[in-house]
Amino acid sequence: MLGEGAFGGVYRATFYVKGERKPVAVKVNKGNEKISTRNMIEDVCKEARIMRQYQHPNVVYFYGVCVEKEPIMLVMELANQGALDSFLKNEKNSVTLRDKLKYSLDASKGLEYLHQHGCIHRDVAARNFLMHKSVVKITDFGLSKQLSDLAHKYKLKDIQAKLPIRWLAPEVMVTATYTFKSDVYSFGILLWEIFMDGASPYPGMKLAEVRVKVKSGYRMDAPDRMPTFARNIMINQCWPQAPEDRGNMTEIRSSMESVLDGKVTAMGVRSMYMKT
Repeated sequence: MLGEGAFGGVYRATFYVKGERKPVAVKVNKGNEKISTRNMIEDVCKEARIMRQYQHPNVVYFYGVCVEKEPIMLVMELANQGALDSFLKNEKNSVTLRDKLKYSLDASKGLEYLHQHGCIHRDVAARNFLMHKSVVKITDFGLSKQLSDLAHKYKLKDIQAKLPIRWLAPEVMVTATYTFKSDVYSFGILLWEIFMDGASPYPGMKLAEVRVKVKSGYRMDAPDRMPTFARNIMINQCWPQAPEDRGNMTEIRSSMESVLDGKVTAMGVRSMYMKT
């Protein structure tokens, strides 16, 4: 087993495509449920419909879904280095500052691609990015919403739903309404995670306290070893209280790319190859 979540387990398997063997990850519903509920089947099919639209180097590739008989299975690309948060924790002594900036750029490219295709991810967090051959790829579309050309937001119908509070934008906590800008806020939390070696946000704080403080404007301190330009992106482009004051993922990706490509000199990047 590669991992486990609310839906069930994720397993390593072999998938045959035109006679070729491919290692894949298979997301399987809980084995103790002999009969899947209609809601579960609908949720899996919804996630599959979203995933099959996308082909991008920083988005996990989707092969297909099996729903004709139990167990329900989603078949997707296997990431050989696991979830980003676990990778950062396990490899913190070998990951360099430049590595972290590259992972941040990879993540920004994946999320930018989703936004360009009208998808609000709604669960941007290090646990939902995978590492494959040192490339970061976004995954887990269980909470994602594909918007029509006319829609620019999604309002949560079940306000009692279990939500990732530590990654939520303040307006989502207040109005239960998601937009591309709420993903941008969560991307700022992801940056914090990356430069804190996969640590959980708001350390030492309970969820109720996080909710109250974030709604009132509280933000975490930037990690000590975070380059100035990345800190500015996190604070000034991702974390403003008002969604309209935040940047978009194209702007954020472009800023990161310019620094990593050497087109722009940014404070705090002189020790790019130092271990953190």
